[in-house]
Amino acid sequence: MRVTDGAFCVSSSVFEAEAIKASKEWMESMGKYWYTVGPLSLPDLLPPTKAHDETEFSVISFLNRMQSEFGKGSVLFISFGTVFWPAQPEKLWAILDELVSVRKPFILAHTSPFAYVPEEKKKLISESGIGMEMSWSPQEKILSHPATGWFVTHGGWNSTQEALVHRVPVIYWPYSADQPYNAARTCQHNAGFELIEVRTGKLGTQRPYRFKDSFESPSFTVAAAREEFKLLLQRIEGDDGQRVRTNFERLGRMMDETWNEANEAKENLDAFLERFVD
Repeated sequence: MRVTDGAFCVSSSVFEAEAIKASKEWMESMGKYWYTVGPLSLPDLLPPTKAHDETEFSVISFLNRMQSEFGKGSVLFISFGTVFWPAQPEKLWAILDELVSVRKPFILAHTSPFAYVPEEKKKLISESGIGMEMSWSPQEKILSHPATGWFVTHGGWNSTQEALVHRVPVIYWPYSADQPYNAARTCQHNAGFELIEVRTGKLGTQRPYRFKDSFESPSFTVAAAREEFKLLLQRIEGDDGQRVRTNFERLGRMMDETWNEANEAKENLDAFLERFVD
């Protein structure tokens, strides 16, 4: 950062005004430039229900079938990005068992090199009639499809902003890096949910700060993770879910509007082009 001319920030003041203001002031104190130009997501030339290749065709076919059988916004998309995978995958299997038990359609992407899905789990998903698993998934194609209603994500910024672009509210399962912050920030906007019982490791299973005034504390067991998720499935179908969805969609619209004339992203990109390109 100290040897560059400046930095692009692909977030938005709509999402994190205080952090962006502090970062910009720090860069400017060193005589460097700061350009906030988020969100960034290229539009697809094909509509959501049209495929580019065979992989997309199989996904779209599944989503079309789920929409026909269960309705719009019925599918839960689960993906932890290209690197991350649960340290205790038995918590993920418990959640998948719950999805199958309550007949909630889902897609599981397991792209990480650390991911291992046992054959019996693949068989469970295949024979459920409501699930699909794949080692790589066309994420934005899935998020843009009208059948997709919720996104269980590790919460990296790319996934978060793609969810915002396509207005699919998030259920966070964060691991490290920017993910816990993105989860906390989205929940501050009352625009997302975060799973707590799925946490693992010495640091992850410390008593969370949000429980400081509570007599209860998470147990971080497999059974507790399943129960938490079971209750969350009920919440997303009720008033809490609708409130979060409304706030998430509003947040997405406000972030899109930063690219309108005289707004943050458009002004910042124009300023960069004028200084370094024109």
